[in-house]
Amino acid sequence: PLLRRLGVVKRHEARQQYNLKRGELRMAQAALGEIERMERLHSAPPAVLRDLRAEYEKRAHDAADAADALQLAQDDLRAEESARARRHVLLAEKEEVLADFHRGTLPPEAYETLLGAVDARLARLDAGAPAAGDEQGKGEPPVSVRG
Repeated sequence: PLLRRLGVVKRHEARQQYNLKRGELRMAQAALGEIERMERLHSAPPAVLRDLRAEYEKRAHDAADAADALQLAQDDLRAEESARARRHVLLAEKEEVLADFHRGTLPPEAYETLLGAVDARLARLDAGAPAAGDEQGKGEPPVSVRG
């Protein structure tokens, strides 16, 4: 009862529902991908595949709408998803810097500066710094690409 009054149970239930809807969305997207593959291979009649596509597009749309509604209704869900998405993007940046350096297309000085900048942004994210503080020049080394 106390946890429910504090909103902890409600947030937990919302997180569970959100995760289920996101899972349903990924399942529907996987099914749509398989339908596309079946279309390319002509492994089922076109009319059957059209019906399947319509069914799974509706499932994907419904799951996405439900997940979006849950996320917008719960500030903590939105904040968690924002941090998750930001981390994903920052890791993609870091992978690109590493790949460019290993390919020899990024000189060591630029590599160190860029890698330091991305790592600083990841550290701020881990520390719970607000997303608005993610601009260049807030505690990270200046970016200078020389070489």
